[in-house]
Amino acid sequence: MTGELRIATLNCRGMASAAKRHRIISLLKLYFIDVILLQETHFTAIESARAFEVEWGGTGFWSLGLYRSKGVGILVRPGLRYNCYYNLSDHKGRLLVVDIKFGDLDARTINVYAPNNHRERRQFFQSVETHINATQHAVIIAGDFNCVENTALDRSSQEGSYASEILAGWRQTYGFIDAFRHLHKNVKATTWSGGGVLARLDRFYVSS
Repeated sequence: MTGELRIATLNCRGMASAAKRHRIISLLKLYFIDVILLQETHFTAIESARAFEVEWGGTGFWSLGLYRSKGVGILVRPGLRYNCYYNLSDHKGRLLVVDIKFGDLDARTINVYAPNNHRERRQFFQSVETHINATQHAVIIAGDFNCVENTALDRSSQEGSYASEILAGWRQTYGFIDAFRHLHKNVKATTWSGGGVLARLDRFYVSS
């Protein structure tokens, strides 16, 4: 494979609406996205996920969620040549691990939708780390982390962001790069808003 691989992450907050699914597909095609990591699909049955794959025209991998809650998926665009040789779901709609080979790139791609609860989030990140340790390939971790590392740059308030020290530890231990922060070192940016608070909850960590 030559050239760049375009990967994106999106918390879609439910995909029951046909209009929303159409907007998502249109957005992916507009930006020529090769691989998309979705959170909060709210797909509860594999039939619903497969039906969306048909709409998309490509292939997908899924961890199903609950009605109006959870669910993550990884979609590969139509026509992109790849080989998947490992696929693991937590069956809770929060974690999806897929080992994919694109040409000469072997990457463990991990899609996360971290819990809001502080204690559960810490346990979740610890479980994710077992999948980091279990591969020798490059790692791409993306999704909704429900916390930030840098409250000055990634959050409108200075409140603590519990369990974020684990993410900082990943960067130190495994040499991961926060992709956005690597390109925009001092830019204040957010991806989520709620209750009067803005935060950059959605991020990419990639092997350096």
